[in-house]
Amino acid sequence: MQHDLIETLIKFGTISGVIIFGMILLAVLGSGTSMGRAMLPRSVTDAASSLLPWSRITDAIATGDGDFRLKVAGNAQLQTVYVRSVRDMTIAWTFDPAAESPQTGTYAFTRLRHNLKQGSKIVPEEFEARVRQALIEVLAPKQFYPADLPAADLCISVFGAIENEVAVQDLGAAFDRPNDREWTSAIATALSQNVGEKITTIARGSLMLDVVDRRSSQVLWHALAVASFVVELSDAEKYRRTQAAIAEMLRKFPPRRQ
Repeated sequence: MQHDLIETLIKFGTISGVIIFGMILLAVLGSGTSMGRAMLPRSVTDAASSLLPWSRITDAIATGDGDFRLKVAGNAQLQTVYVRSVRDMTIAWTFDPAAESPQTGTYAFTRLRHNLKQGSKIVPEEFEARVRQALIEVLAPKQFYPADLPAADLCISVFGAIENEVAVQDLGAAFDRPNDREWTSAIATALSQNVGEKITTIARGSLMLDVVDRRSSQVLWHALAVASFVVELSDAEKYRRTQAAIAEMLRKFPPRRQ
């Protein structure tokens, strides 16, 4: 009986400890408290590393539910990275607070790079058209308008990538697969996007966007959007997701000089 009592107390203590730790973590994430890198969600550290590959996180502050402000070392101008989780996307951006950024003006879309393979179900020309249209819709309310390169105030370039593609013929096959992270993520994405039982490809997609001052060639804004998605989406849904990603990446643009 004494052994049973001790075992019960140990189990209760373990459960209580987990609950208390969870409550503390939730409080930290919503309070603006400084926290170490080890406590950050992996999606946050991955986004920061992708945005500034040669930098390292030295401090982090949770500024809201899913929002973080990270201090980074390794770049003289870009020392703060902002990360935000929006629905199924992770957004990260940074800028040089000392740079003079126009508050209105014109821009030229100068370059689209990608890692799409020949025969990809995402057609590069269609992808570029979606990006161009999304930029027009997102920047017009901010009073930035497209212009030819020689006359533009800003130059905008975008890099798009697809990684970790997982081919799936039937969601029912999930029960016969090993419980690996990539497969689990693919199935969760498929279910969240209501694709039904028959799907083909789940992938991890990312967009990286740079806004550069045309005259000085100074980077004014550097942003990233990352999300898992079903490759076989309708054209309307592809555009909706592209527009949503660009809107979030430029949500705080233009920055005001500090």
